[in-house]
Amino acid sequence: MNLYRVLLFFAILIIFSTKVKSEKTSFDEFTEILVEDTLSVSQFIDSIDLSDYVLLKSVTDTFVERVSSVKPELQKFYLNKSFECLSFLGHANDNINEAIVFNKRGIALARKFGIKQFEANFQANLGIIHDWKGETDSSYTAYKMALDISREINDEEAIAHTLVNLGDVLMTQGNYKVALSCYDESLENFTKIGLLSGQVRALNAKAYAFLELKLPNETEKLAVHAFNLADSIDDELNKFKANYLTAIVWQMRAKYRESNLFLAKAKLCGKKWNHGISVAMTHIKTGDNFLSLQMNDSASIYFDSAAFILEKTPSQFHNGLLNHSKGKLFLSLGEDQKALNHLERAWEYLENSNAFKPLSETSKLLSNIYLENGNKHLSFKYLKTYSEIQDKLNNPENRTKALVYIHESVKRDATTQLKQSHQSINDKDSSLIQSQKEELNFRLYFIYFLIIGSVLIALSMIFLFRQVQLTKQKNAIIIDQKDQIEQQHIEIQDSINYAERIQNALLNQNDDWHKIGQKSFVFFRPRDKVSGDFMWSFYDENSNKSFFTVADCTGHGVPGAFMSAIGISLLNEIIFEQKIREPNQILERMRQRIVNMISKNKTGDIKHKDGMDITVGSIDHENLMLTYSAANNPLYLVTSRDLNEEFMKPQATKIDDFKLYECLPNKMPVGYHPSVFKKTFIQHSLQLQRGDSIYLSSDGFMDQFGGERSKKFGKRRFKKLLLELVVSNEKDQAQRLDSILKDWIGQSDQIDDICVVGISI
Repeated sequence: MNLYRVLLFFAILIIFSTKVKSEKTSFDEFTEILVEDTLSVSQFIDSIDLSDYVLLKSVTDTFVERVSSVKPELQKFYLNKSFECLSFLGHANDNINEAIVFNKRGIALARKFGIKQFEANFQANLGIIHDWKGETDSSYTAYKMALDISREINDEEAIAHTLVNLGDVLMTQGNYKVALSCYDESLENFTKIGLLSGQVRALNAKAYAFLELKLPNETEKLAVHAFNLADSIDDELNKFKANYLTAIVWQMRAKYRESNLFLAKAKLCGKKWNHGISVAMTHIKTGDNFLSLQMNDSASIYFDSAAFILEKTPSQFHNGLLNHSKGKLFLSLGEDQKALNHLERAWEYLENSNAFKPLSETSKLLSNIYLENGNKHLSFKYLKTYSEIQDKLNNPENRTKALVYIHESVKRDATTQLKQSHQSINDKDSSLIQSQKEELNFRLYFIYFLIIGSVLIALSMIFLFRQVQLTKQKNAIIIDQKDQIEQQHIEIQDSINYAERIQNALLNQNDDWHKIGQKSFVFFRPRDKVSGDFMWSFYDENSNKSFFTVADCTGHGVPGAFMSAIGISLLNEIIFEQKIREPNQILERMRQRIVNMISKNKTGDIKHKDGMDITVGSIDHENLMLTYSAANNPLYLVTSRDLNEEFMKPQATKIDDFKLYECLPNKMPVGYHPSVFKKTFIQHSLQLQRGDSIYLSSDGFMDQFGGERSKKFGKRRFKKLLLELVVSNEKDQAQRLDSILKDWIGQSDQIDDICVVGISI
């Protein structure tokens, strides 16, 4: 086929040569024939297949090379044909990298001959290609240059189209409100010049912005309007977009079958438009819907079909979306390794394309999976990426950079128009004054009076208008700041909720406690979403021993949660890796690590007094022997026996035959203390018997204010409450504690984290 095209080209040369004279024809003479018969040249170019552009490249090179050396009367023809060929090769070229080269050649040629319109067109084409490749920063730069040039030459249609393109890039980067301002201005320009296809495009883009702002009803209204308008002018591209957006709205409403119907309509439009990436996107979203319907086989088929299309038309952004969806598919099938492979691949694609929002979702999903698999290092890596992306999306400079640029351009145009209007008004006033001066000289003073009065009124109106504008600007700034604060609040809440899930994964809440004792319970009520209190337990089946602890860390909320994460990590390291099993040695090692990690500065001086009050205990279930060591946190024992141990408070709390003994702690924390490393933690042992109960608690319950006189609950009342739970043989002790605490707090606020653990022997 290529040989046939080449022969055809040479045949045309021979025919044109024969048409002029029988002897050899010079190149300039041949060009003159082309000028006389431009229709034949255009038909020849149109006859070349879109996928076979070898011959067209040869013709293009000829035009570009000769444009500077031909006769002046032929130069316009050469320039037009050069731009025509370069534009064709730079826009309708399946080889994206070659398309970039042709557009850059077009930009260079347009700059050389000072043709601004063509330079703007090639810059816009370059922006489109970079957008297809997922290179959002390069795309933004190209569109910005195209917009500058279009404003310079006052090409309203090009300005409107470029604003839509610029908005699309900002949408990819997560700047939805700034993008929406671009779409609004673009729609206004398209309406002004009466271009229906442009109005449809702007309506679809605006609908997409509303979609990302979680406004499905507004999105659907705009998409339906855009579809009807596009259908009236047979615009398959925008019919595709309208159907696609409507499908996403139904997907947001969890109406997945309705969504698939609109995706099928969108796919037909994409095929008519001959745009592979658009068809691939409908397959990805259809697969996502089937995945939500738990129809995994159907989802897999659509994902594979999208992958086949994207092999021919590579795009970092769309390959990232596909691999993200396939990762979720394998995750639902329980094939974690395959899921991780696809999600890692998606992360790489999306990172290269600067697509912040989908990259954020992929990072969050990877962090969760690695955390569940016990790989805390990789979980933290992706959690860090997620946090950094959220910071980028919330960065005011990032959100407003495009808006500032557009605002300055619009302001520049508005200033020019205002000057022209003032000039026109002044000309009319001067003409009127001169006419009346000639006709009615005696009214001159009266006219002066009117002019002065008009000027004063105009100045007053300008002053009032300026005040109104300033007020509007201040209100807009206040509203924008309010929106930013609300968005930041949402992001902070999302981060805290995510931290809560991580802490809940770290806390060992029920299973191991029931292995220690069948009637054991945990009552855990953080003051905030995350807690500075924590509990930890471990049952060793080989030795038939259990280890347990309750701790109250410095602070509460996020700072306390950090300390609790450190405490849990140290317990795992000391007990599982270092194989230290004696409670007092566990506390010694924890104190040493916390002082070295947190309390000392770079010079070795003690700067911080962070740490925790903690009780660590172990039970030998074979011999029913309790061993414990405590730091500022007592252990409570309820039994029917009479005990008189030196490490117990002398007087026990009694109800009927049961007694509660308070087992005293060491009077120092696990952390910095004036006597740190001078005193060691002492541990005690106690023989248990069946029917005994052990309680561990932070000070949150006892320090809680409430009741009729708004006093602390207190240790004496708390010890009596624990004893009553045993005497009454309460089945659900945690529920009973929750009920009593709620009655005690009433309308007051909880002041500290609360953690109570009970172990029944």
